[in-house]
Amino acid sequence: MVMDNTEKNLRTLLIQLNKMQDELSRKEEELALLSKENAKLKNGSPLRSKQVDGIYSIQRKKGITYGFSMRDENGRKIKREGFATKAEALAKKSELILLKNKRKLSEQTKNRKTDFRYFTDEYLKMAEKEFSVNTVEATKGIIKNHLKPLLDIKISDLNKQVGRSWANEIRNKIGASAYNNTLKKCKAIWNYALKIGLTTLPNPFEHIEPICITKENKIRRDVRINKQQIDLLIKAAQELFDDYTAYIIACAGYAALRRGECLGLKWEDIDFDRQTLYVNTQVQKVTKKHIKSIQLKNPHCKENDIVLTTRLKTKSSKAIIAVPEHLINLLKEYREKLISTDGLHQLCFCTPEGKALVPDDFVRYKFKKVLKAVFADENYMHFHELRGSCATILHLAGVQSKIIQRLLRHSKQSITEDIYIDIDSTSGIVSNELNRVFT
Repeated sequence: MVMDNTEKNLRTLLIQLNKMQDELSRKEEELALLSKENAKLKNGSPLRSKQVDGIYSIQRKKGITYGFSMRDENGRKIKREGFATKAEALAKKSELILLKNKRKLSEQTKNRKTDFRYFTDEYLKMAEKEFSVNTVEATKGIIKNHLKPLLDIKISDLNKQVGRSWANEIRNKIGASAYNNTLKKCKAIWNYALKIGLTTLPNPFEHIEPICITKENKIRRDVRINKQQIDLLIKAAQELFDDYTAYIIACAGYAALRRGECLGLKWEDIDFDRQTLYVNTQVQKVTKKHIKSIQLKNPHCKENDIVLTTRLKTKSSKAIIAVPEHLINLLKEYREKLISTDGLHQLCFCTPEGKALVPDDFVRYKFKKVLKAVFADENYMHFHELRGSCATILHLAGVQSKIIQRLLRHSKQSITEDIYIDIDSTSGIVSNELNRVFT
């Protein structure tokens, strides 16, 4: 028993002895390292610690300073030392990192600005602020479907020859109207880039001619009717429907309002004394295609909802316009009728409960029946062609194009003259005018 205890004590002493030897070895190593560091200090060589938070300390004879190392945007090593405190070194490193990121971003932006995609992106940013949802979506469709071959071409390489080659390629793939709209959009995108200073290079699409629309390559001829025919439509609508139908047609035919603008007209926007309308809202149906854009201003709207929005087709669409006395009298007549029956709501043309009308339903169930009654063809014309008819009637009556442009609220006079004032030399309108002048 005594021998067992003695053996146990010896083992314990041996373990303790080994620990003491290990500790002694560690101390000797530390002493050797300290001696080496002291020797370096005597020779003037600095001592650097390991990096903590990207910063290391430097021990010299005169004291401790701080420094750091990093790589710039090109991968080159940068070293900065001599800071009195760790905070100063950290602040300088943060400053250099921020500068590095700015340079990197600037280089990326510079590279991105060299291709046509950058122009289209900037144009879309502007369009989303100034144009209607329908126009923006149509522009996105043109870019996606027809401008893909151009997007990654460098601006410096996109010359007249490249532009004409692209135009010839898509000309054989799409219809004449689609081609003209695409070409028009290309010109607009480049001209916008010139306007805001993204480039000084000439427009490579400027001298490409659009396709001349003829009976052979046009799917459907734009219909223009005269004042007497507009009056017939209004009269037929009054006979068929005891509601708003006739007065909506009158707003389109006499004041050239778009369909959504007619349905979005409010009583407070009509000045009966001055004979003016303030066009500033429109009714729009929320479609799957446009829901994301509409939800930016109407977060709670859902697909197929009917919304009243102040976002019109273009920035120039919102304006106060003068209208003929005949239209003012018709609107007064309709207003008095409402006061004596259903009462007035905010909207001029709405349901008995004051809700906005569905644009497509109005055309499908009201306007088509009026067309059938007058022309014996419910597809005789589109509702929007009342707007073009109004412009053509004014033009033939000698009204200046600039005044017609103000009424139609176009941003450019050329749009009014080239698209809306549509006069076919064989049409009945021209024949009537010739008979009026020469007889």
